[in-house]
Amino acid sequence: MLPSTMTPPQRLTDRTMCLEEGGYVFRNILDEDSRVKAYRLRHRVFAEDLQWVPRTESELEVDAYDAQAVHFGVFDAAGKLLAYVRLLTADQTFMVEKEFQCVIGDAHRVSKERDTCELTRFCVAPGTRNEVVTRKREVFSITALLFKGVYRWCAERDIRFIYGVTDRPIHKYLTMRGYPYERIGNPKRMPDGVVAIAVRLDWREFESLNSIKRPRLLEWYAQKSMSLLPRATAMA
Repeated sequence: MLPSTMTPPQRLTDRTMCLEEGGYVFRNILDEDSRVKAYRLRHRVFAEDLQWVPRTESELEVDAYDAQAVHFGVFDAAGKLLAYVRLLTADQTFMVEKEFQCVIGDAHRVSKERDTCELTRFCVAPGTRNEVVTRKREVFSITALLFKGVYRWCAERDIRFIYGVTDRPIHKYLTMRGYPYERIGNPKRMPDGVVAIAVRLDWREFESLNSIKRPRLLEWYAQKSMSLLPRATAMA
């Protein structure tokens, strides 16, 4: 059983979000079984593969931000967790203004308005990164589905800006695929050797860019095929 400190607060939302696409499901992570899967995937990616955080005996990667965060995952038909992301709303402390303040420096003031959130612990399970979502004749990655869910969640709450911290390869990967993450501050080599980059995504810029370069991706994102269900119903 997970410690009580890992239980997400009820104040975040009284309705859960569920998006079904091509046999995959993007949804809130609320039940204990799904949270264990999420923390285990995080440990596999961030502790074992990337070695950005220490390994734990439990093989669960958990930190102080989890209790106040909104957690999402992409699951396959068998219930396997394929991708995960954590969001912090503006009323919470962002990692980018605490652990990664050294990356931003003094040139940028982190916005904490209601239209802003922070995306952290984004990861896709090893071995499933080539799985795709098929829609008519279009093919989209699991990463794209995860971002679509985040986009729709942000749209429901009038959230325009997303902060995050990543490394150079992931920053390049995301910008090449239509997510115009603006670099803020200067890259900084962290104690573990990773060169960290602080970034901010503007969803309006994302829409403007992809209306020209990737109109089918934007059309897919704009589809409001999201189910908003009572918490008890969604977890049944």
